[in-house]
Formats: sequence, C-alpha cells, structure tokens
Amino acid sequence: MNINSKKVTFGAVCYCWIGIVVFLLGWVRWYWALPAVAAIVFGLYQYGRNLWGQPAGEPLYVSRKMLVFFAAVMFFWLIVSGSGGLIGQAEAVDWTKHNLILSDLVAYDWPVYYHNEQEDAMLSYYVAQYLVPALFGKVFHSLRAAELAMLCYNFIGLFLAALLLLRLVKAVTPSRQLVAIFIFVFFGVALFLGKALYGATAIGSTDMPPSFENGYWISNHIPLQYPYNYSHLRWAFPQTITPWIVTALFAQNKEKYEYYLLWAAPLLLHATFPFLGIALFMIGYFGFSMITGKNPLACIRKAFSLPNICAGLGGILIPLVYLYGNFGGTKPPMTGLTIIRYDADTVLYFCFCASFLCYSVVLFDRYKKNILFYLVNGILLFLPFLKGGSYNDLCMRASVPATFLLMVFCIDGLFAFARDKQKTGRAVILALLLCLGMYYPVFCMQDVLRNDPGGRRIDNRWQSLSEWAYKDGKVPDDSAYNYFAYDYTWTHFYRWFAKK
Repeated sequence: MNINSKKVTFGAVCYCWIGIVVFLLGWVRWYWALPAVAAIVFGLYQYGRNLWGQPAGEPLYVSRKMLVFFAAVMFFWLIVSGSGGLIGQAEAVDWTKHNLILSDLVAYDWPVYYHNEQEDAMLSYYVAQYLVPALFGKVFHSLRAAELAMLCYNFIGLFLAALLLLRLVKAVTPSRQLVAIFIFVFFGVALFLGKALYGATAIGSTDMPPSFENGYWISNHIPLQYPYNYSHLRWAFPQTITPWIVTALFAQNKEKYEYYLLWAAPLLLHATFPFLGIALFMIGYFGFSMITGKNPLACIRKAFSLPNICAGLGGILIPLVYLYGNFGGTKPPMTGLTIIRYDADTVLYFCFCASFLCYSVVLFDRYKKNILFYLVNGILLFLPFLKGGSYNDLCMRASVPATFLLMVFCIDGLFAFARDKQKTGRAVILALLLCLGMYYPVFCMQDVLRNDPGGRRIDNRWQSLSEWAYKDGKVPDDSAYNYFAYDYTWTHFYRWFAKK
C-alpha cells in the first residue's frame, strides 16, 4: 500500500471533523447547524479538490503483512490503555470521567443538562471524541456498544496517526517502519534522566515523588509533567489521538497556510489544550514566514483561503461559544490559570527541561536550520511556567504537539545518523537516550499487564456525571468545575444555539 496516498491524508482530515459534525447536528438548532455543516463540507470539498490536483509526492510503500502487524500493535496499545474496558483502566478520576461522560451521552438527550437541588448545569467539555461512539450506544440502547464503538473509533484514528508518522519520517524500508512504530508506542522524554539529576540535588532528594519508579511527576510540590505517549493514551486519549493526526498533517505541509484552520479547528472540541499547542506552532511558523519571506501580503492572502474561512465559520464559532460556558465561568483559584514562579526551585526547572533537551543537544547539528526544531524546544521551555487546572493539564496536554514533533525529529535523526558512518556515535547516544525515555512506559505497561488483567469500566461509586455537578464543596473542585456550565440558561450557547 502506498501511504503517500491522498486517500490517507483526506481520510485523516475527515476523521478529525466527524465528531464536530455530530456535535452540530445533535446539540445545535437546525437553522444554525445546517449552515455550519454545509460550510465544513464545502471546506473539505475544496481541500480534497486541491489535494487531488497536486503531485502525489514520493511513494512510500508498506506491505500488507506489515500493515496487519501495525494494526494489531495499535489495537493492543489501545486495549492496554483501557479503551473498551477489556483490561484494567487507569485509576483516579480520568477513566471514571471518560466512562461517565460516555454513559451520559448515551442515556441523556443532547445537549446534556443536569438538575441537582439548587444546581442547574450543562455538560460543557471537549466531547467530540466521545460523540460518534455515543451515537452507536444510542442506536443500540447499550453503553457496552458505545464502549466497543469507542475502541474501534480510537483504533481508526490511532492507525491513521501511525500511517502519517511513517510518511513523515520517510520510513522507506520494513526495518525502519518497525523502528518508527516501536518508538511511537514507547516514546517519552528522558524523565528518568531528569529525575536522577534532580534526585541528586539537596532539594530534589526531599522533593521527589514517594516512589522513584513513579513515571509521571518529577516534583511533589510543583506539578510538572510531559507525559510519554503511552501515558497520554492511557489517561487522556481524547487529547491525544486527534492532536497527533493534526500535528502530523501540519508538519508534513507546514507551508500550506491555506489549510491551517481546516486542520486545527476540530481540535477545539476534541482537545482544547492541544489546540493551543498546535496554534503556537502555526502562529510561530506563519510569523517566521512573514518575517523572512519576500512577500508577506501573499502569505496573508494565502491564509484567508476558502477552506480556512469555512473551517472557522463551521468549526470554531459555535464550539467556542459552547466551551465558553465552562471556562468563562467563575473558577476557584486552584483550577484557574496561574504563573509558576520557581524562585528557589530553579534547579527543578532545569532538571525537568534536561529530560527533553538531552535529545535536542544530540539533534542540534542536523536541525539547526529548521524553525520547527526551535519552536519545539521554545514551547517546551515555556510551558513549565504556566499552570492550568488542579494537576496542570495545561502543561501536560498543550505539550502534545511539541513532544510528538520531538519524537519525529528523534526518529528521523536516528535514521540519518545510522546512514552516516561519521555520525555512528550520535546514533548510539540518541538510541541510549530513547531507551532511557522508554523506561517508564515499558515499566507502566508491564505493571498494567501484570496487575490489571480483568476489565474494569464505570466506578460503582458514580452512576452519572450529574453527581459531580455541585459547586458548594460537596465534591472536589477539580471535579465540580471542569465539566460543566452552571446556570446554563444564562450562557450564550443555550440562549442562541442549543437545542431546547
């Protein structure tokens, strides 16, 4: 199969938009929904028309046996991440949240409203990844059908992301394809190295998480984490799969400003923080092109294309008003946006950054003229100064595009160094760093397979997300304020757009 095929690219873009179309048709009044869907369809039509009119590019073939093997790997990866409830799901609030949102989307009419004593709330969250599976659950009157549909839906997206990755790193031989997929599954920043450096300091020796094997956090008192790919998929798949697809599309065609919004707009309702992350890349690259280009006005005219305008009208306006009911409401300080001031904790910042800068130092000579390389490192250096959400989801999830592109640079650099006999030493060092980055994902996957063989789905303590819709302290703030628009009848979405 030629995965340079335009069908793969167009299919990936359509996959990103399906959930948005379902949202518009299911949640929004018809006289707003139909024009918005028409704008999206027209934008996709223009994109497909332009795509088919372009040269195919260099072919990249993957054998049928290899495709079947990669599909099996992606399916296994999803199962051990908890999708489908076939194996133990991640503890704490994450999978409970995923399951309760899916359950309520199956059981309630759309939009989803809650009425608790004095509290009136509307589900206001990035729900796009849940909607297609929930539709299956409604059709078959079964939450289990929705869970299995979620597994299949996630598989399609993850498989598309894998194919786009192979094309992006030009994995032209079976051995390179195997290496690329292996790194994709187990990639992570070298947190083991960062934690070792921090633990060796006087501050880190008392500030490390209780277990050194804890592969998520570097500090007890400052929430900093750039999750590895397995962690992203196991804890926050809605903020992972579609952002990977969009990042790959952008990196492959970063000079195509006329499609930026068509690619990025679906992320607003799939994964709001990764949407901010990819926006930083697009703004940065577009600004660089404006400054260094000979004709800045041509760049601006190119950006105001029909596909971008249609994507903005159909996929940005209404979802933004919908989400504003949540993030525009009153929030307790612990869930809002704050600036992290390191002061005496400067060593923590540098040890944390060492976990990804170690890759960049090895790769620098190859990518020193690549603006995306500087954007990756600049964004990853900047995000630790921001805290959004109780556990700093802003840092964790806005970094998804940057860490994905860092992985792309590592794979591409490894292939390039392996071909050059004079760079064998760099290839060895990079391979060793990648192995350090894989320590925690391998450890965690092994732990899941050993200790969580049985399926586990909805936590029996909760039957609906409505039990979290209290802003009076009855439930923790990170549950009470992350998923709802309170007093929703006053929100712009309810007054103008929502079905009654």
